[in-house]
Amino acid sequence: MKYSVGLQDPFAFNVKFWMILSLSLIGGAFLSMLIHHLVKNHRAKGTKKSFMTGKRLEWLKNKYLKHIDKIEEDYLSGRCDMRRTYQRMSHEVRKFTTRATGIKISTLVYSEIAQLHRPKLTDLIGNYYAPEFAFKADPDVRAGIKETKELIRLWY
Repeated sequence: MKYSVGLQDPFAFNVKFWMILSLSLIGGAFLSMLIHHLVKNHRAKGTKKSFMTGKRLEWLKNKYLKHIDKIEEDYLSGRCDMRRTYQRMSHEVRKFTTRATGIKISTLVYSEIAQLHRPKLTDLIGNYYAPEFAFKADPDVRAGIKETKELIRLWY
């Protein structure tokens, strides 16, 4: 018996083979895009947050007012200096607004906060910058604490 071992021309295969191969590749690509789209929409729905209102907002206000009271107590007792007090107040206000609005304020800079169209929040964060970052600053810490509490109390 004679055996011939040689390569065949790639296009010498049956036409059905090429049709099945191309349809399965197209189908696989379509299926992966569909799954990607569904997962992306599911994640977007799960992370979408709305404004807090009613009792939940009141609870949140009370929680963060207590945090500010603790910061004030630490400042008045001398456990915290002026710069650290302003840093802590800024941190707490940013956490409060993030929880109240669903917008991650803690990673935004001043110009981005200004674009949120919340003038009282923008002014307050602007007032924090000098005591937090300047070499020399002589702010009225008690007035800063009062403004912070007022912002939280009057949040809508």
